[in-house]
Amino acid sequence: MSPSPTNSQAVTPGPDYSASARCPACAYRGNTIIVSTSPSNQSVGLMLLYLLFCLSCACCLLGDTRDSSLVYYCERCGLRLVTEDNKGSQVQYDSSTLMPVPEETKTTKSQLPPGSKVARSPLGLPPPLNRPEVVNLKDRYRHLTPIRKLIVETGRFGLPTKVTDPSNTADSSYLIESPGIPPESPETKKERQFLQRCCSWSQNYGVSRQTPSFRVNSTSQDGVSRELAWVVLFGGSNWNADLHVSSGEPTNGNETFVEHRMYAAEESDWNASGAGVLWKSSEGLLLWSMRTVRDAEGINARGYCLLDAYDRLVVALRKIRRPEDKGKVWELRVYADVSEQFLAEILASYTAMRCQQERIVQEHIYDSS
Repeated sequence: MSPSPTNSQAVTPGPDYSASARCPACAYRGNTIIVSTSPSNQSVGLMLLYLLFCLSCACCLLGDTRDSSLVYYCERCGLRLVTEDNKGSQVQYDSSTLMPVPEETKTTKSQLPPGSKVARSPLGLPPPLNRPEVVNLKDRYRHLTPIRKLIVETGRFGLPTKVTDPSNTADSSYLIESPGIPPESPETKKERQFLQRCCSWSQNYGVSRQTPSFRVNSTSQDGVSRELAWVVLFGGSNWNADLHVSSGEPTNGNETFVEHRMYAAEESDWNASGAGVLWKSSEGLLLWSMRTVRDAEGINARGYCLLDAYDRLVVALRKIRRPEDKGKVWELRVYADVSEQFLAEILASYTAMRCQQERIVQEHIYDSS
């Protein structure tokens, strides 16, 4: 067994299952780096939250007492580990998400033993582990500057409908259609669980089973439209989401798509505020999570973040006020140099996640049965 890395930072003791975790990349087995993603609250309202917590302790003791806001990292290579709190059904590290350490980088990663692997990522190879940076979640991204800033417009149920570049430097904008969701009518306005029934492919809506729930199209500046991704959702107790993503440039005028399933064993797997939404993309295992992010521009806001297997920031969303109409929209801050196809894949996964979350709201909060 390899010697344990130097423990220069104090960490919170973890549950028994994580204390003996084995990293699937570097094969290190031992204690993990444990970080809480819960936002710190030093306001006066903290006392009220504490009192509410005390009142709910009895209920918590009856259920699972593990803190789903805890994130576990390998103490040697920094890989974010898939734990019992975020096993996401069939979502695990495997040969499609891990690759051998390239020969040219082995000298810079000498702390890794022979045969080690690294996780695939849209950000490329990971740097050597910087433990203080991993532990200090508040300042982890202060050196980052977004490569692109896009505006995400929303429509029914708060779902994204259009993504544009306000600086007009991007080659394309994105239109997110919803052919699998029937248009609003007097009948659907009264339907409290509209999305749940719609995703069940009810024939009452006249929607074919082959019709995507959502479709992501890019539109070039000269008006040429191209389908880059589409999403299929299901109903009832099936909480999976199937993403079909363009494999590259069209061949003989025909677009080819590759399926990437977002597995969800149960509806709680779509909770981005807890363990997060873990899924396999074409660029590796990624995680949608609610985080408070502060980057080099001083932006300090809590919102949806897409992270790679080492918790490096790929994109982050925050609400902003648009100057021209004083309305609020989502700003998509992109920190990775991604292709047009992969950005469409990100938008497809985000749309699927937001739709599933709205389904949960409709099923429980608006349930009048």
